[in-house]
Amino acid sequence: MQSEPANEVEEESHYAETLYKYGVSDPAYAEILDLTRAGRVRQEYPEVSFSIIGAIVNGLMGVNDPVEGTADPSAIVVATLPQLSKQTHWAELRNLPVGTGTISIRHEGSKRTVFWNQGKDKLIWRAMFPGTSAKLIINGKAVRAESGMLHSSKPITWVQIPVAAGMSARVHVRE
Repeated sequence: MQSEPANEVEEESHYAETLYKYGVSDPAYAEILDLTRAGRVRQEYPEVSFSIIGAIVNGLMGVNDPVEGTADPSAIVVATLPQLSKQTHWAELRNLPVGTGTISIRHEGSKRTVFWNQGKDKLIWRAMFPGTSAKLIINGKAVRAESGMLHSSKPITWVQIPVAAGMSARVHVRE
């Protein structure tokens, strides 16, 4: 069993989400595994569980609410950005509360995502992917994509898609 200082868990609990914010997914995932390993000192502290949930939702799954870039300022916009580690081939998040409903997301690697709007209101999904690509494939149709930089100055590509209540959409990077 590894030995660590008793107070180390509070400081370490925020590393994973910070690493994901800057696009460093493999070390971020390693932090999640370390914080959740059997015998981890003080892992029952609320900082640990809340930080792990934040790292998975906002980091690994890249779920965020962008406030800009839509013609309708009252629309709920949900952004996703897959940041799976090399050993994680897919990840799925189900029944995440958004607005008055819930969403589910499945990332298959870093180039394919499915988004389900399980609520009663239309949402706008900003499907983001690492790297740059002129086009993304939405439900089988090639569409012009936008490109830019994330906080970490890493290039990303995205499209915005209205997703009606009870519907889903699939987006993947053109191969």
